[in-house]
Amino acid sequence: MRSLQKNYVKADSHASNDGYNSKMQRMQVSFKAKSDSAKLTLSREAGEGATKFDDIRIVQKKLDNDVSDDVFQQDFESVVQGIYPFVIGNTEGVEDNRIHLSELHAPYTQKGWADKKQVDDVIDGNWSLKVNTGNKGLVYRTIPQHFHFEPGEKYQVSFDYQTTADGSYRFISGNEAVDEKNIGDVKGLEVNEKLGASTETKRAEFTVNGAENGQTYIGIFSDGASLDMDTGAGTFILDNLRIEKVHQAANAADIKDLVNTLAADGEIDETIVRPLTVHLSAVENFETAKKADKVNKHLEGFKTLLKHEKKQRTSDRKSLSNIVRCCQQRNGKVAIRWDSPPVTFK
Repeated sequence: MRSLQKNYVKADSHASNDGYNSKMQRMQVSFKAKSDSAKLTLSREAGEGATKFDDIRIVQKKLDNDVSDDVFQQDFESVVQGIYPFVIGNTEGVEDNRIHLSELHAPYTQKGWADKKQVDDVIDGNWSLKVNTGNKGLVYRTIPQHFHFEPGEKYQVSFDYQTTADGSYRFISGNEAVDEKNIGDVKGLEVNEKLGASTETKRAEFTVNGAENGQTYIGIFSDGASLDMDTGAGTFILDNLRIEKVHQAANAADIKDLVNTLAADGEIDETIVRPLTVHLSAVENFETAKKADKVNKHLEGFKTLLKHEKKQRTSDRKSLSNIVRCCQQRNGKVAIRWDSPPVTFK
């Protein structure tokens, strides 16, 4: 897989060793030591092109990014280097960038300080990712060696943010290099959504599909913002990034398997398993009999139950939402998304 994204980190010699066109980027591989010695192997698959490795180092660090095989999270509380899983974009060129991890130093870093600070520099915990430049262009993005969106797979991406700049910042996702300063010139975009202003922490959520070329990324793009260092106006703060693979259900049996898996992993309370699986067993039976009216009736009951439980069970809400996202139409069978049409059988 070719390296597409330029390196804009001035402190990295690779950013300027090729006429400011280097595409060498950091690659982080996390592992847990099983003994006091280990064998490190650097290799690549056979094929065209050249591959270079440089500046290899090993850092001891506690990391909690990989929650499971399907969930990646980053709260920026423990980062090896940079703004992982993102890399810096082109808003300031190769420079000592003003996009950085902001550390909590209350009350000075937080909203309300001196009766004029408008946003929190740190949303949660002790660290958040802060954009402190109003320049246009790519602010930051992921690269495949940091997070690989698998071709053909669907992902739910969510994060918390604060900003006073209404519509100046965008969430983008695509599968080509980004070195443009105007969003209209960016190629390969699949998602391009403006983020509204919010001085209270707001949760943003998007669906991203893995492209066949394996180069899918997510990132933040700026159309330009009026910046006030004193009040924090125009800055953009992000925290609690979560990337979750969405399992696409082919039928009620798949959804039932997911419910049982979540229960076995302790992600939903055991007391909700039976009512959910009872509804799904009924759907499964009527699917087999191809009784569409009965399928739809029991799906409505299932959806009503999920909505009720999401309101009542705060601790289980994310996992219940995962079930909702899993339930989408495929092969003319089950359709459980809230905006889906009724099930029909050919």
